[in-house]
Amino acid sequence: MRRTSFSGFSSFSRSTFPLRCIASATGISRRSFADRFQIGRVFIIGDGAHRHTPFGGLGLNSGIQDAHNLCWKLALTLKGKASASLPETYEAERRPVVTRNAEWSLFALANHPTVMASMGIVAGAAPEFNEQMIKNLLADTLDGASRRARMNEVIETQRCEYGPHDLEMGFQYRQGALVDDETPWPTRDPMGADYTPSTRPGCRLAHAWLRAMNRRFLLMICCRWRILIAHRS
Repeated sequence: MRRTSFSGFSSFSRSTFPLRCIASATGISRRSFADRFQIGRVFIIGDGAHRHTPFGGLGLNSGIQDAHNLCWKLALTLKGKASASLPETYEAERRPVVTRNAEWSLFALANHPTVMASMGIVAGAAPEFNEQMIKNLLADTLDGASRRARMNEVIETQRCEYGPHDLEMGFQYRQGALVDDETPWPTRDPMGADYTPSTRPGCRLAHAWLRAMNRRFLLMICCRWRILIAHRS
């Protein structure tokens, strides 16, 4: 850990609030997983089961999906409506998904320097150089406008980090607590952005928000059924 100067940040953030950096440190970005997600009656979810880099924003999504996957299975088992083998499908369903999400976070991290380059920031360059690049980026000049346009153009291509909706909602459980109807699996987007809704068993239940009569409705589609749920405006 080392002390560092925070000069120039106020001009970068356009803030008049006095700021001082006490210290900074470096770290290693990595992914890791528990050897097992279940040991007897103990289940591990969220960060206890898998760790991600912040890039892509999939860590919290993955943890919530873990809880969603497990809670209804435990509820049915505790109520005597399902056997103890139902919760045991948790790891078989979730491990492939969280592994893909953690790998994607590293993929997004590897792509991140592209955004830095679009801002003019050069890794390893003198702090004064990169500080000047930020000042040029924020300058109220034609050159500043061009730099911001270039940055925005590059950011629009970074949907693998800023909008991985297919990772968030398009995950598939190909084994576990499902009855396979042998219909085709929906195609996954290689860029991770476009989510294809599907009613195939093992996919997230397809839905759509509708508005009519000054009310909001949730339409859920499941096989032959269409379920319409009224929602407060």
